[in-house]
Amino acid sequence: MPALVALITLGVVQLSVQVVAIMDLAKRSQVAGGRKWVWVVVAVLGGLIGASVYLAIGRNPPGVPEGDAPQAGNEGARRRALDTLYGTEKRRD
Repeated sequence: MPALVALITLGVVQLSVQVVAIMDLAKRSQVAGGRKWVWVVVAVLGGLIGASVYLAIGRNPPGVPEGDAPQAGNEGARRRALDTLYGTEKRRD
């Protein structure tokens, strides 16, 4: 009986992880390697291990190196945001 409970629990965990992986794949525009269908096959046929591998490394496509990342906004936008949040009299530059 304990073996049956463990087997059912493992099955529920596997199905849950696979569903999360497939749902995540459906909403992403890019994945590591660039081919979503490969990750679908890995997540579905690979079971718990395949879905876990996708969730660990497949979700993050290679991006821009941190040192080369563009800066968001500008000084004027920063000041307007601070003025909106805190008012002009409380701002310290």
